[in-house]
Amino acid sequence: MLPLATLATLAVIAATGAEPLPTEPVRGYALVVTNNRSAKLHRPDLHYADDDGVKYAELFADAFGADHVTLLTELDAESAPLYPEWQPRIAAPTLANLDQAVAALAARLDAEMKQGHGVSLYLAFAAHGDVENGQGYLELADGPLGARALDLRVLARLPAARVHLILDSCNSYFVLNPRQSSAKRFEVRVDPSQSLLAKYPGLGAVISTSAEAVTYEWSELQSGIFSYILRSGLRGAADADHDGSVSYAEMAAFIATASRPVPNDLYRPKVFAQAPGKDDQVALLTLGGEGARHLAVPGTSSRRLTVRDRLGVRLADVHNAAGSPVDLYLPRHAAGLALYETVPGERPVTTVRELELGPDVLTLTDLPEQPPAFASRGEAPVFESLFADAFGPAAVTRYVAEREKKNEEYYGVSVRDVETLQLHLNTAASFSRDSRVVSGGLLVLLGGVVGGMAWAIRPTQKETAARNLWDTDRRTSWVLAGAGAAVVVAGTVAMLVPSESEALAADFAGAVDSSEEVRTRQFVQSRTKFAEIATEWRKTRALAGAALLVEAAAFGGLAGIMAYRERRFEGLPAMAGVAGLAYLGLGIYTLTAFRYPVERTWELYQSGHNGEEPATPALSVAPSLTPLHGGALAGVSIGF
Repeated sequence: MLPLATLATLAVIAATGAEPLPTEPVRGYALVVTNNRSAKLHRPDLHYADDDGVKYAELFADAFGADHVTLLTELDAESAPLYPEWQPRIAAPTLANLDQAVAALAARLDAEMKQGHGVSLYLAFAAHGDVENGQGYLELADGPLGARALDLRVLARLPAARVHLILDSCNSYFVLNPRQSSAKRFEVRVDPSQSLLAKYPGLGAVISTSAEAVTYEWSELQSGIFSYILRSGLRGAADADHDGSVSYAEMAAFIATASRPVPNDLYRPKVFAQAPGKDDQVALLTLGGEGARHLAVPGTSSRRLTVRDRLGVRLADVHNAAGSPVDLYLPRHAAGLALYETVPGERPVTTVRELELGPDVLTLTDLPEQPPAFASRGEAPVFESLFADAFGPAAVTRYVAEREKKNEEYYGVSVRDVETLQLHLNTAASFSRDSRVVSGGLLVLLGGVVGGMAWAIRPTQKETAARNLWDTDRRTSWVLAGAGAAVVVAGTVAMLVPSESEALAADFAGAVDSSEEVRTRQFVQSRTKFAEIATEWRKTRALAGAALLVEAAAFGGLAGIMAYRERRFEGLPAMAGVAGLAYLGLGIYTLTAFRYPVERTWELYQSGHNGEEPATPALSVAPSLTPLHGGALAGVSIGF
């Protein structure tokens, strides 16, 4: 049998059209880096990243041999007694040690390739993560490992036919896909030109995508939630089609299915998986290998199983659907393994089977049952429903169908991102509402004044009898009355009908309290609509500015003609010239400095305030003067 990952690498090479690998077995290597500590004082240390490091190392050691695995971590006082055999073989997860490990690994990979061997490389990281200046980063013991550093210090230095990257940290999506360089903390648009997945076609990745400033662990698992589910899948639980390998699609579907029943989606692991060449059927890991400890779980019925070692450490979970057999590959060197099966019911029943596995395949039904040696630890309610849904081919099909509906922008949207957008939408709505009420009130007032003028100039009955019914005064009064009524109606409508930005803020109001899927979808859609509204107002402002410049040119031309005809620049020519200058100034101001409320708030959102209160758009007042026959019309325009 070929070592683990042989079939995976060959399948990807064939799918992507790359140069074929030699027919000799593909050599697998793994570099595992995990870190509990955080340099940020406000961020608590992790408890189980070191445990995850050892468990990843054990998984890959079973696959390729312990001498093909490099582990950088620091075991804390609680974990060191559990893994004494690994203690002498680890180094601290520092940048300097990472550089040394990469250099040593690069030499080994280069030697393998010179001998004509194909190489498949696994990189696993578990640590705190965050985003700074658009770059996602992982916190190592002595500093951050950012997207660019991961590229230049790791990926660019390690020759391998295929690289499979596993990231378990907050904001890990932006380690692979940096945000646009000008984007701020709450902007989720990525820069495709900086994507590591685009730069390295042979790179595949399975990552957790939480954008919150926390990483979820569970003491019952002694592990990060995402890492535990992923390792269970790579032990064979995710092999839905029972073909002896776990594909990227199967792995992503397995994580989604295992975590789907968790009621609070804040704690539910989110996964982003992309295979080399974007071929979902590429194997993330091929199961089996020399000396593999193999347990066959029949597919006659759905079964929920948990594997623990002799110290009670939980190693893997499987919940196969009826009709889906599972081949589970367990730690090669662990002693005293026990298989716990929980049968649901009004009073769930747990039975135990001892697993003394050898080189032969062992079938679950051949193992005798016995009562548990120790009582249940009492699972935390928030996570007790992990693995409650059975996994099989139907779960993979459902996951792939759901994933295709998602926009990539949906990854990495945190509650803080949503709250920041909501803050700016509410600000835009507030100023739009104030502007609408003030403008509508002024229109109603103006309509009332015009109506009053119509009443004042209306002809008396004596005047009506003495003159024609449709004389000038009567026509003028009717026109003014109609105009006044129209202006009053327009002002009333403006005061009562919400603007687009107000409606958008109202629609978005409940986003923070929604599920993550609904919240993220509303975030992406509302942000896009916010930008569209701002663009429309920017176009309106451009048209208004252009109209003012046209009026400035018209009044300037009129002033010139009148001055030429009257041979003097005073009186009406001078007034027309002043009006032209006023319109010119207003036009330039409108095109350069003036902003409508939605425009200004969108600019503030783009410039970034990291969740702080947006700056208040300034109130602007601009006078205008328009010459009329025998006089002039003075006005004031008010903008927010």
